Amino acid sequence: MLATTVTRMRRHLITLIITCFLQPAIGSFNLVRCCVKAARDETIMLRAYNEPWDICHFTEEDVHYPSEEQWPSVSITRTWCKAECSGYQSSKTEQWLQPLATWIAPYIAVILLCPIGEGSEEEDREEDREEGRRATQNDTEDKPKDTAQAVLDKPAPSLREKATAFLKEMFKFAKTVVGEYVLLLGDPASAIWGAFSEIISDLNLSRRLSNNSPSSFTAKALWITMLAGDTKFNNTRLLQGFWDKLKKEEPFPSHPDSSLWSSLARDIATPQRKSPSIADNDDSILKSRVGVQSSTAALPLAYASLAESLDRGVRILVRGRIDFSKGVFLPVVLTLAVAASVFFDGYQKAGDKDTAHALAYGVWYSWFITLCVAANCFATSTNVGLARKAFGKSLKLSHRRVSLAQRYTNAFKWNRWLWNIEHATNLESRTASPPVQNTSFWLRFLVGQLAGWACVAFACSCAAVISWTTPTVGLGCRSFNFVLYAIGTFCVALLHIVCERMECRRPETSTRGIRELVLLSVYWSVVIFNAAVMVVGTILHLAGVYRSCWCSRLFAGEDTLIEMNRNTELAYKNAKSYWLVTGLGLCRGEEVHYLED
Repeated sequence: MLATTVTRMRRHLITLIITCFLQPAIGSFNLVRCCVKAARDETIMLRAYNEPWDICHFTEEDVHYPSEEQWPSVSITRTWCKAECSGYQSSKTEQWLQPLATWIAPYIAVILLCPIGEGSEEEDREEDREEGRRATQNDTEDKPKDTAQAVLDKPAPSLREKATAFLKEMFKFAKTVVGEYVLLLGDPASAIWGAFSEIISDLNLSRRLSNNSPSSFTAKALWITMLAGDTKFNNTRLLQGFWDKLKKEEPFPSHPDSSLWSSLARDIATPQRKSPSIADNDDSILKSRVGVQSSTAALPLAYASLAESLDRGVRILVRGRIDFSKGVFLPVVLTLAVAASVFFDGYQKAGDKDTAHALAYGVWYSWFITLCVAANCFATSTNVGLARKAFGKSLKLSHRRVSLAQRYTNAFKWNRWLWNIEHATNLESRTASPPVQNTSFWLRFLVGQLAGWACVAFACSCAAVISWTTPTVGLGCRSFNFVLYAIGTFCVALLHIVCERMECRRPETSTRGIRELVLLSVYWSVVIFNAAVMVVGTILHLAGVYRSCWCSRLFAGEDTLIEMNRNTELAYKNAKSYWLVTGLGLCRGEEVHYLED
């Protein structure tokens, strides 16, 4: 009985080992051999006047380029292909290493240059709770406990507490850093429009700063809006910082509104004299010849301290911005140079399927450059930690730096705050009416989202054209990948408008309702899906999964003809007709975006 059981186990083990060896064989067949099998058809042999191994160049799998030699077409039905050549052809080292080194790695470096959201509103709430505990402790205790002694008396954390803290940090990293890059890949249209809207806002603010002579507090508010406008606007926190700095005798209101800003601004606005500019007059981004004005002489001591603190904060942020030429310009230029070199090399291999699809994927990622350049052209290019330390307690900025997708609506709140100050302190230069979220505001949002999506759609369409026209001509896995991404990003761009509208209509102190939570869940589901389409689609392409009969024509009938040979007349003709036009159109589009930025 025992011997029978052992024998049976051995058989199962041998079967398992054989199965493990057979499984990789699904991805180890060779398309050239399949071409030879298909070329045995008498019709193909008579048309080509040659033997199957000569038709498919069986003995020379590696073609020497440049070559204009055109090989005979070997077309066979999808049914035959699936029966005789099932599975896929795994990529050789050069087939996955070349696109990885020339396209994917440079574009990853470019996308890492984009500013992403950081911090969270939970850190704001934790800071408020900590300040409340300190205030309560100071009120109840005559002599606060020595901080160093309190740290020494604190027991060492246990292993479980360390593990819990580590898991919390990992979850925080996945939620913030990883989640932000997933958002960039899943909703690129919103990110592109958010970057361009920030540039437009900075241009308007710098023009108001240079063309007018506002009062000192208004000038500081303009600079604050430009340099700290990427932090999430929180009216209560901002007002609390000014209130504490000015040492107001009245208690801070539990539900402050925007009218308090007008009152504070009128208190601070007094006759002042100008001082030399603290801004860099040669700054290539801000383009402002008017610096922040210092007017501490005419103000009470508390107001003078506030003005000095704000001046110092603005000075630090102006000097602390990233050097655009070193941080962004050079990497982008190098990426464009690599892309031009790869395109030139690709044109020497016209008709080669692998080269065509590699170019298609490189074109697909080209919107990264537009996003990177636009996202680093606005005034706010420092992290939240530096901004918070620069202004200190005078300006209680949020820990949260909003994502590029939220810049348009967040900038509106900052501009509304700026209007309240300007309206109270300078009747001559104030705007005629306060900013409102009317139909025009949301219509601009819609147009901006569509414009951002157009940049992505242009790259997707160029990539789809290259893959679509590469024999077998039609909708394959790669072209479907590009089309699916374009459709998904269009849907999520429209969903983002609805989510932001519900966010703006909700009071600042209230929590999200069921409807908003459901809509937000749908939005993030589509974002994750789009990011997965790009990442997983790229991995499958590099692995060679798309190099199969099934992926040659999706949603096609079983009698559809599949092209099995390489370098055919149609492949060479389509390469000359579409590769060059697509490459020139893409480079021209990137040049226009670069000059606009």
